[in-house]
Amino acid sequence: TAPSEWVAQAIRRHTLRPAIIIGHGVDPEEWPPGEDVGYVLWNKTRADPVCDPAVIEELARAMPGQMFVSTHGHAAANLRIVGTLPYAQGRELLRGASVYLCTTRETFGIGTREAMAAGVPVVGWAWGGQAEFIRHMETGWLCPPGDLVGLAEGVRWARANRQLIAARAREDVAWRFRWEDVAGRYAQLY
Repeated sequence: TAPSEWVAQAIRRHTLRPAIIIGHGVDPEEWPPGEDVGYVLWNKTRADPVCDPAVIEELARAMPGQMFVSTHGHAAANLRIVGTLPYAQGRELLRGASVYLCTTRETFGIGTREAMAAGVPVVGWAWGGQAEFIRHMETGWLCPPGDLVGLAEGVRWARANRQLIAARAREDVAWRFRWEDVAGRYAQLY
């Protein structure tokens, strides 16, 4: 099994084996919406060539009037670095975000789905696993990788349309990605 078509293609290509896609789930009850505190969040457990915080640093420079929070990177006047947080603190940080920034090429994107479950609009690059489940201008905003202008436009759009997008994203997660449904697909397969 693979969590996304993007991963399934790599499995098929490199192993010549079939791969069935069953994504991971989310428990929406664990992710009730929080109070919108006004920041854009980029949260990864590490900083490396795949999870590169340079994008949030560039976006913060391009949007000086917007507050950003990141787990990694270099602090700036409008960019606060919090470091890797324990689960409970990270969950509350995510729930308070205005926008969740998804620029890492995810194999699946559990953090992205957690943001959607919490009603936090997702803005990111149209690649990897997130390109398979975020519907542009319906449940989030996707633009081509590297398009910083598009990313800034997406942040402004998500903030302006937050209530509508939050409701759609929560509904989408509850309808397609509940753990009990995902577990049922695994049980049916095996």
